[in-house]
Amino acid sequence: MASSTSTSTSIPKPRLENKVAIVTGGAQGIGECIVRSFVKHGAKVVIVDIKDDLGELICKDLGAEFVSFIHCDVSVESDVENAINTTIGRHGKLDIMVNNAGIGDAPKLSILDNDKADFERVISVNLIGAFLGTKHAARVMIPKCSGSIITTASVCSITGGVASHAYTSSKHGVVGLAKNVAAELGKYQIRVNCISPHFIPTLLAMKFFDMDENSTVYSNLKGKTLGPQDVANAAVFLASDESEYMSGHNLVVDGGYSVLNPSFGLLENKVAIVTGGAQGIGECIVRSFVKHGAKVVILDVKDDLGQLVCQDLGVECVSFVHCDITLESDVENAINTTVARHGKLDIMVNNAGIVDEPKLSILDNDKADFERVISVNLIGVFLGTKHAARVMIPKCSGSIITTASICSITGGVASHAYTSSKHGVVGLAKNVVAELGKYQIRVNCISPYVIPTPLAIKFFKMDENSTVFSNLNGKTLGPQDIANAAVFLASDESEYMSGHNLVVDGGYSVLNPAFGLLENKVAIVTGGARGIGECIVRSFVKHGAKVVILDVRDELGQLVCQDLGVEFVSFVHCDVTVELDVENAINTTIAKHGQLDIMVNNAGTCDKLELSILDNDKADFERIINVNLIGVFLGTKHAARVMIPKCSGSIITTASIASITGGLSSHAYTSSKHGVVGLAKNVAAELGKYQICVNCISPYVIPTQLAMKFFNMDENSTVFSNLNGKKLGSQDVANAAVFLASDESGYMSGHNLVVDGGYSVLNPAFGLFSLTG
Repeated sequence: MASSTSTSTSIPKPRLENKVAIVTGGAQGIGECIVRSFVKHGAKVVIVDIKDDLGELICKDLGAEFVSFIHCDVSVESDVENAINTTIGRHGKLDIMVNNAGIGDAPKLSILDNDKADFERVISVNLIGAFLGTKHAARVMIPKCSGSIITTASVCSITGGVASHAYTSSKHGVVGLAKNVAAELGKYQIRVNCISPHFIPTLLAMKFFDMDENSTVYSNLKGKTLGPQDVANAAVFLASDESEYMSGHNLVVDGGYSVLNPSFGLLENKVAIVTGGAQGIGECIVRSFVKHGAKVVILDVKDDLGQLVCQDLGVECVSFVHCDITLESDVENAINTTVARHGKLDIMVNNAGIVDEPKLSILDNDKADFERVISVNLIGVFLGTKHAARVMIPKCSGSIITTASICSITGGVASHAYTSSKHGVVGLAKNVVAELGKYQIRVNCISPYVIPTPLAIKFFKMDENSTVFSNLNGKTLGPQDIANAAVFLASDESEYMSGHNLVVDGGYSVLNPAFGLLENKVAIVTGGARGIGECIVRSFVKHGAKVVILDVRDELGQLVCQDLGVEFVSFVHCDVTVELDVENAINTTIAKHGQLDIMVNNAGTCDKLELSILDNDKADFERIINVNLIGVFLGTKHAARVMIPKCSGSIITTASIASITGGLSSHAYTSSKHGVVGLAKNVAAELGKYQICVNCISPYVIPTQLAMKFFNMDENSTVFSNLNGKKLGSQDVANAAVFLASDESGYMSGHNLVVDGGYSVLNPAFGLFSLTG
C-alpha cells in the first residue's frame, strides 16, 4: 500500500495538460516526434500535412481522442486558415502552433546554377508557410492573450555554406520573422520562438546529405547523435509554461557543433599572421585558425618546421615566410608579402618569444642576455604591431594579439628579462589600444600560465604530463587552451574587447599564494580565532598577507597561528569593546610589521530572537550593540589613525543580511548590523581623500557555531540556499574579503557587498517577521 502511494505521488503532472496544439508537417520525421511528445505530455494535437496516409496512421496509433488530421498545404493561405478554424471548432482554442513543415533542395555550388522557380518553391514552403501559420495562429490567440508559436528553423539559420542558398535564406528568414512577431505579440502574452537543430538523419536530410541513420559525423557530443526526440524535447519546453518568459529566441540544438566545428568557422574569410607559428603554442594557434576558416601565414626562423606545418594543413590554407622578428626589414617584408598574396591582413598574432634561465640575483644577470630577451619578446612585438597597424589602419579593422605570460601580472617566477619583457608587451598593447581604437583595430594580450612546451620544459623542472601548475583538478593547461583564447580574440565574438590581458591559468593566479592578491600586505582580523574570521585569516595568508588575529579566545587563536605558521600569523588578546585593547593591538601590529594595510572588523555576537520588543532587556540590547557596533567603531577609528599618514588602506566590516532587512534576527542584532553599514558609508566619505576604502560584507545565514546556536539548523543545512545544490559557507565570505582587501577593488568604497546567492532578492522569507510565524 505504501509502495502504491509512493508511486502515484511521484508521477509528474503532464507539462502540456489541457493544451491544444497544431503541428504542421507532423506526419513524419521531426514533426511526428513532436506530435508524439506533445500527446505524451497531455496535449490534444492536430496534424497539418499533405501526407494524408501517414497522418492518419499516427492518429490511429495514438488514438483519435488525442490526435486528429487535417490535409493542408502550408503555402496556401486558405488551407492554413481552414486548418486553424477547424481546430478551434473542434477544441475551442489553440494554445500551441508549431510551424514545422519544410522542404530542402540539393545544394548547388554556384548561385549561377540556381533557378528562380526552385528558390521560390523552398521559400514558399519554409518561409511563407511559417508566415501563414504564425499569422492565423496569432489571429485566434490574440483574443485569449496567450499562446506559444514555435517554428522549426535549422542550424542554417546561424551560418552559411552548409545548405542551398534557398534553404539557408528561408531558415534565416523564419528567425527574423519570429523576432519581429515576438515584438508585436508580446503585449498579448503570446510567445514566439524558433528551434534550430543541426543535421538529423531524417528522410529529408538523408536525401540531400551523405549520411545514414547511424551517422555520427555531425555529432559534437562524444558518443551521441542528434535525433528527432532532442528537437521534440525542445519543442515541449518552449510550448510549456516552463518557458513562459522566453520569447524571440532561436534555441540552437546542436551539442555545441556550431561553436566548435570548422564548417562554422569563426574566422571564415580572414587572413592571419602568426609569428613563432612553426611549433608549440604558435603551431596550435595556426591549426585552430585554419580549423575556423582563416588563411594563415607562419613567420618563423625554423624553416623546416614551418614548411612541415604547411604541408600537413595544405598550402592553400597555410604558407610560410622566413622572418627574424627582431629585424624590421624582415617583419616589413613578411607583412607586405601577406598582403600581396591575400589582399589584406585581418589578424596579427605576436607569438614568437624566447626565455632565459632565471638567476637568483640581479647581480648575476648580463646586459647582453637581458637585451637578447627584450629584443625578441618586446622589440619583436613592437615591430609586428607597428607593421600590422600600417596595413590595418587604411581598412579601419583588425585584431592584434600578443602572447604574453603569467609573468605579465606577477614577479618571482621567471628571469628579470623575461618578466620585464612580458610586463612590457602588456603595457605596449594598452598604449597602442588608445591610438588604434579610432580605426576599429583591437589590441589584446593572452597570458597563459606555464605550459609544458619544449621551451618551458627546458627551463622548468617539469615534463609533458606535469600537473604541478594546474589549479583545475585533473586538468593541465595546454597549447590548445591558448589557441582557443586566440580564436576568440581574433573573431567578431570579441569585437568590443580591446586593451585586455586575458589570463589563462585556471584561476591559479587568484588562488595560489605565489601569486597572492595580498602579497606584502599586513592585516588585522578581529574575531579571527574561529568561524568566518578564521576562514578570512586562512584566505589572507594563502594570498600572501601577514595577519594578526585579535580575539578573546586565546587558545583557539594560538592554534590557528601554530597551524598556519607564526611567521605568517600572530595573535593578540583583544576585547573589541575596550578601546585600550584595540589601540594596543593596532600599535603592536605596527611595531611588529611596520604597517597596517587591511582592517577586518569581524568580531560579533548574537542574541536569541524575542518575538516582542516588550521582552527585550536594555542590558541585552546594549551588550550586542557594544560588540557589534561600538567594537567596529573602535577598530575603524584606530585603523584609520595609522592608515591616514600612509594615504592607503582597506577597512572591511562583516555585517549581515540583517543589515538590509528586518524580521530575521533580534532587534539588537539587526540594529547593530544596520548601524555598521551606516558607519562604513559615513567613514568612507571622510577617508576617501586619504585613499582609504571602507566597505561591508553582508552574508546570509551560515552554519557557524554562532548561527547554529540561535537558528534551527545544522552544518549541512541548505534551507537558506537559493543557488540550487549550493550552500553558503565561510569561504564565500572570505573570498569577498580577499577581493575587498586587494587592489582589485581599489575603486570600491562605501559598499555593502551582499553575499547570499540572490536570496534576498528572490525569496519571500525576507518578508517582515517571516521567520516568526
